[in-house]
Amino acid sequence: MALALQLGFLALVGIAHGYTPSMPAAGRAVSARGAVRMFFESQKGTDAEKATSEFVIQSRRNHASDLVTERTGASIVVTEGSNNFYGARTLVQMLHDFGSAKQITAVSDDAATTKKALLTRQARYSGLIDTLGFAEGEWPAAEAWLAINADEATLPAQLAAATQAGVSRIFLLLTADGPTACPEDVASLEATLQQSGLSYTVMRTGSLVNDGSSGGGLRLGELDLAVCDDVNQEDVFRFVTEALSLPEAEGRLFSLCPSVETEGALKQMRLCGYERREEVQALLKGLIEPPPAVEELSAEEAEQQKELVMRSEAEIAAEREDELKALLARARERGIATAAKLKYEEAEKARQREEMSRYYQAPPGDDAPVGDDTIASLEEAIKSDGEPPKDGDAPPESKDGLDSQ
Repeated sequence: MALALQLGFLALVGIAHGYTPSMPAAGRAVSARGAVRMFFESQKGTDAEKATSEFVIQSRRNHASDLVTERTGASIVVTEGSNNFYGARTLVQMLHDFGSAKQITAVSDDAATTKKALLTRQARYSGLIDTLGFAEGEWPAAEAWLAINADEATLPAQLAAATQAGVSRIFLLLTADGPTACPEDVASLEATLQQSGLSYTVMRTGSLVNDGSSGGGLRLGELDLAVCDDVNQEDVFRFVTEALSLPEAEGRLFSLCPSVETEGALKQMRLCGYERREEVQALLKGLIEPPPAVEELSAEEAEQQKELVMRSEAEIAAEREDELKALLARARERGIATAAKLKYEEAEKARQREEMSRYYQAPPGDDAPVGDDTIASLEEAIKSDGEPPKDGDAPPESKDGLDSQ
């Protein structure tokens, strides 16, 4: 019984891994080792190896990264100004998934803590772990530098390290959660970046929130925009992932803020099949902007506008009043006509009742009143016999030949 269970288990394992069993010869006993050989014939090598080799169940490769033959993105150095990579793990994952970065190196003061933050289960299953590296202090060679929650105070030293590492592209992300929510002197920051000779982008945004409202409206504004509300973290990180390699973002300083006015346009692009990269390009090119603000009217213009509104409202009220009067007049006429008709019909009914009453109450004889029914009977007799019988004439014979009584 135990042997049968063991053989059944081995058969299931073999089928699960895509191996076809071969049936043993009739009357031949099958041992446990023979069962293993039966299910793993495809793994054997030469005849000499068949007698000595041990067979190992190979695990199936099911990572999406197994299908990637070559990653064409840049090698990126990532820093985090608040020394907290836990909040930046989603952005690092997006650099791998959507940016196709061939190498990502997280530079921090504590590599062990950074590893704990970034080596997640998703990093393992997606293949990020194969392209992710860690460094303390000295920067490795890289093509681009992404500064998450950039710190304006440490920027000069980091620029020197980036230049020494061969970086040619810089992207500074300033958020309300980092050490620098907004640079104190935008002109001085821009001059520093220009003097470095590197391609740069500076993007500022509000506090990053993860409230499940991704896919909303976004708009670009000046870097020192007075107010920038909370913005969805996923939208910001995806924007950064695409803008890092877009030429439309080079040499620019701007704010990325939520916007209700552009939400409809962005959703329409998604319904039409545009990708997120094309959305970012449209925003950077200024193709998606909020509607222009309405100019404020002067006091005189506001008074004239108010007078026009009041005049139009008065005209509408007068038209409605005239229409109401006409409706009331027509209703009154219909009421009068209906009342007259009812009165006439009632009088006719009363007259008919009076005639019928006189006819049925009068005694028979010559003096009986001749009503409408009597007149009708005489007219019918005239039509049938030619003329009514006169007094003294004999009554007409009946159809059976007998005298009428």
